[in-house]
Amino acid sequence: MTVDDPSGTVAIYKRGHYGLYADDHGLTYRLVFGTRRFAWAEVCCFQDGRVREDIYSTYWILNIVLQTGRKVSVRCPPTSETLAAIRQVAARYEIPAHLLWVDPTPLPLPLVGVVPERRAWVPKRLRRNKD
Repeated sequence: MTVDDPSGTVAIYKRGHYGLYADDHGLTYRLVFGTRRFAWAEVCCFQDGRVREDIYSTYWILNIVLQTGRKVSVRCPPTSETLAAIRQVAARYEIPAHLLWVDPTPLPLPLVGVVPERRAWVPKRLRRNKD
């Protein structure tokens, strides 16, 4: 289904058991051990969270800000499809989307292609002294 489809559920982001879905009733955030549901009346806006990087990947946090001021953080990939889906859903249900992340490509990592050195553990009595 697409965001323009008047009926059904739209998958904003889906990966394995995780997912963020939107329908006429609100948002559904599916996790491995449960599901959280937020009605559109509870949602205040969408905001950028932080961007995290590690050796293996770059990911982006979408904050769903509720009317109570509480933020629900959803880990999403910063792809053009994800950002377009969030903006279209926000426009459709008249929810402000304060998304500053405009570059859909992952951030460059400082250690691209560098594999951290791994040392095998050797018992102390078998180690060679390097003089």
